[in-house]
Amino acid sequence: MKTMKSREPLLESFYGQSQGPSSQTWRPILEAGLLETSSANNEMDLPVSSSPKNSKKFDNECPWKNEIKEYTFDMEGFNEEINDFYEFLKPRPCEVRMRKEVVDNIKGIIATKWPELEVCVIGSFQTQLFLPTSDIDIVILGAWPSLPQFLAALEAEIRNADIAEPKSILVLDKVKIPIIKLVHKQTRLKIDIGFNSYTGIKSVRITLLYMEQYPFLCKLLFVIKEFLTEHQLNEVYKGGIGSYTLVLLITSFLQLHPKKSSILSQDLNLGELLIEFFELYGRRFNYQNVGIHLYDGGGYFPKSQLFHGDSLSDGMLCVMDPTDLNCRENTARGSYNILNARKAFEHAFVCLSRAVLHREPQVKSKRTILGLIMHIDKQILQHRDWIKERWSDKPLTENDFPTPVPTLINEYDFHMSGFYPNPILSPHHQWVPTQPPVFMPYSPALPNKEVPTGPGTNTPTHDK
Repeated sequence: MKTMKSREPLLESFYGQSQGPSSQTWRPILEAGLLETSSANNEMDLPVSSSPKNSKKFDNECPWKNEIKEYTFDMEGFNEEINDFYEFLKPRPCEVRMRKEVVDNIKGIIATKWPELEVCVIGSFQTQLFLPTSDIDIVILGAWPSLPQFLAALEAEIRNADIAEPKSILVLDKVKIPIIKLVHKQTRLKIDIGFNSYTGIKSVRITLLYMEQYPFLCKLLFVIKEFLTEHQLNEVYKGGIGSYTLVLLITSFLQLHPKKSSILSQDLNLGELLIEFFELYGRRFNYQNVGIHLYDGGGYFPKSQLFHGDSLSDGMLCVMDPTDLNCRENTARGSYNILNARKAFEHAFVCLSRAVLHREPQVKSKRTILGLIMHIDKQILQHRDWIKERWSDKPLTENDFPTPVPTLINEYDFHMSGFYPNPILSPHHQWVPTQPPVFMPYSPALPNKEVPTGPGTNTPTHDK
């Protein structure tokens, strides 16, 4: 393979020379004026098994690798390793059953005193995209005369049921969306309980649709999500990137991929996609001035067109929620630590690209390519063994999964062709142009401007 110039995207080192036209690479997007080239395990007290069962089957440093298996140090071997990583880390039947039991405990408490309320599981447990240490997110739907009184009553019922660590129960009733946080006593799982918030229900539905459109999305997600977790960049309250925002980032990356017609083929290489993801968000994306939308096939936009200049934060990640009828909700507004995430992505890109392109010596010392940037804590492995000792690992049945989220009457009628709101259902349908907009759906607060586009892209051109 020829040595490429240092400024050229890694994608071009794989495709650029053989594909000819530059429209088939990232360059039209990266040089459109919106993107730039830069120069630049959470601690948990988990119950663990005293006699791990899988210690002899898997490599100690890279537990997703079977000891008798060896990966080749190239893209084919890297692709195989990512598939094995997913198979190793994806939810086991026993882990699903454990979480379902915890949810049933909460449901039982609520149903005993408030049988008219509906309890819905949202988040990663509902989409089956959870890591072994992921939280459980629950939302309660219904009506009550006084929410503060209901919060106090529910807190008392949870304490009386003795299912949570007493000091872990926290009622946040002064925030925009009230929430009760607790840690389950037996499993040490963190649980967040929200009230009459439909955002989580919508995000579950759109996540499942994106997973249907890109069946391999979950494999990329598990690798990147675990990577962020190990760097403590996955918690939104600490400024990290939440799971839903990460789903949207990956989906946007796939929507705008120069070879998007071929990434759905059987010749897909997950290793190439992972390195390209780290390159885009670690080296080339202009976080300060550019936002991301996923409407009508996805695109980028200047943040100044949606937000006043005084409200723009340096380096703030902006990802518009495709479920928002007003097209103004930024799912990443709490990710204030995005610049550290960018540095982590850049580090991963450098490590992985050097390993694959130049066969760096340190790869052999780490046994695998993915092992250069990933290290699953031993406590997590022992915790998974502890779960397997207590819950059945037999194949799952329909009753082992959480109840699907309800269909909302006024929510988007999502379509795989573009996820545009159905004019009949949307109260703001008069603001949605008859023809799909070049840029993004305009909200009532925005002027209907004509925005030029570059050839073969969905991004505005940059006048130099």
